[in-house]
Amino acid sequence: DQLEFMHYCACRIQAAFRGFLGFLAAVEALKRIVLLQSIWRMKQNRKRYILYNILSKGVNLRKQVKTKVMLVQSIVRRRIAIQSYMAFRAAALTIQTNFRRHQAMLKLFLAVSDVVQCQAVIRRRLAWKCAAEL
Repeated sequence: DQLEFMHYCACRIQAAFRGFLGFLAAVEALKRIVLLQSIWRMKQNRKRYILYNILSKGVNLRKQVKTKVMLVQSIVRRRIAIQSYMAFRAAALTIQTNFRRHQAMLKLFLAVSDVVQCQAVIRRRLAWKCAAEL
């Protein structure tokens, strides 16, 4: 009897959790739909604004709008170029750092091997001295 009750409770907990996950998925989908709607409305309003300005003020405004659009494009392209440069710069710095670290490790290894060789020579001489004294 208690086992059935525990099974019933477990099923209810699982059902509640699945319902909660479904609710979270629905909320996320609703957020995405609202975002898509706002993007679509923004684009429509932008088109209306540009069209209104072009039609209301004539050809001169068309040139002004074109120059303003070109200015915005140049600013965006400059920003993208700067970001790209900074990424390449960071990559170059990383490569240089790793190469310098590698060179320093090689120098350290060579220095340590030289010290080990000197110690071996000194120990050999000491061993020969001790052997000569006996």
